[in-house]
Amino acid sequence: MASKDYVSRSSKKKKTKSSRSGFLIVIVLLIIAGFGTSLYFLKEKASDVKVELDIPTKKETPKAILPSPPKEVWSYIKELETRIVPVDEKSLDKNAQLTEEQRRVLMAMEKEQREAEIAHSKQIQEQILNETQVDIEREEKDNIEERRKAAAERKRQEEQQMALERKRAEEKQKEEKRKTTEQLNTEVQTVQAKPAASEKQFGLQCGAFKNREQAEKVQASLAMSGFNARLTTSADWNRVVIGPVGNRNQANQQLSRAKSITNCVLIAM
Repeated sequence: MASKDYVSRSSKKKKTKSSRSGFLIVIVLLIIAGFGTSLYFLKEKASDVKVELDIPTKKETPKAILPSPPKEVWSYIKELETRIVPVDEKSLDKNAQLTEEQRRVLMAMEKEQREAEIAHSKQIQEQILNETQVDIEREEKDNIEERRKAAAERKRQEEQQMALERKRAEEKQKEEKRKTTEQLNTEVQTVQAKPAASEKQFGLQCGAFKNREQAEKVQASLAMSGFNARLTTSADWNRVVIGPVGNRNQANQQLSRAKSITNCVLIAM
């Protein structure tokens, strides 16, 4: 029985398969190279071609020339001057009647127009008078306001002047009171420094007050009249006394003088 060579057959099959696959690969590479070359040449040709676009240009249209206006010929006036109108008596009476009615209507219209003009002129005059009245009232109001401000300013200045005068009077009164008090103190010290006489001394008491201010007012009024008035305080009372002024007769003389100012009584000192 003859033996079969299986090894040589398989090697032959492998060689045929490998040769076919290599051939296919070469064909594919050739196709790709041809396609790339064609693309390259197409690109070069496209860069050399200049694209020219036809852009439509605007054509200037000629300006329209307007025709000259027609000349108007007024010939109907001359025709009317030479025209003869036929007259009918019936229509003439009727036209006359209508003319009278139209005349009355026209007169009424003229009358209404005159009345309207008169009313309009009156309205304008009233408006002018109202505006003038408003201006006068405004001026009067402004003048009243100015006078009121001036009066208020004068009143304020007068009040300031009165306040200044009151302040000066108070200062003057305080100064006189201080001088009177100093004088009274000096006289009291002088009287106290004199040796007591053998004769009994008398003086005046011109009031006893619990309120010291009232006592000081009485003392000031007596001092301004020339009396040697002073205050003596004991317990809750403030007494206004004058003296001693001397004997009883001298004290009575001072009492007569002091009655014109305030009520005083004779006391022994």
